[in-house]
Amino acid sequence: MLKRYGPISAIVILLGMIALVGYALPPDSPDLPVRIHLPNGGGAVIFAHQIHCEDYGIDCETCHHDGSDAYPSCGSCHLRQGDTSGTITRTEAFHAQCMGCHEDAQSGPYRKDQCRSCHVR
Repeated sequence: MLKRYGPISAIVILLGMIALVGYALPPDSPDLPVRIHLPNGGGAVIFAHQIHCEDYGIDCETCHHDGSDAYPSCGSCHLRQGDTSGTITRTEAFHAQCMGCHEDAQSGPYRKDQCRSCHVR
């Protein structure tokens, strides 16, 4: 009976050690954010960043149109409602950029009656 438990115990210990090493090593971070959470008063928008970049082939410069290689967040240039910096607000920028692109592609939500397609409550 002991002869049978020896190999089983060795296999369990080996698998446990492999699992421990796998758990201890951090996974690689993706090059792009998978999703971006955009909170706002109309209901948060979960933007599928990686899908738009990799699956749809949209270049970074299409949205990050400031001319730098740093790709800053939209909020660094386009501020909240009531801002008087001279640039259009985040809401205006997102609606023009996102809905305009969807309308050009005739794909996804782009009409004013489709708000809940992007905004969740």
